[in-house]
Amino acid sequence: MWQDGGPNRHRGRWAVRHVELPRRALPQLLMRVQRDLVGFLDALAGWAARSGLGQRGTALVKAVDQNFAITAPLDLPAG
Repeated sequence: MWQDGGPNRHRGRWAVRHVELPRRALPQLLMRVQRDLVGFLDALAGWAARSGLGQRGTALVKAVDQNFAITAPLDLPAG
């Protein structure tokens, strides 16, 4: 995987940085990331409840989830 954006993607210390991994490893890695992010949403909801945010806390958790598509189904490559 290579960086594909940003003003300095072709120069500087990050120009040649990349990560190599087998294609078959990607689905499992993405599922782990999603699990961790769902855990973050749970922690955020707990913090919001302890802070007494009520419906605002619920709305915050929902907004974070929707904007980052955390609980959206993963569209994983087959095989």
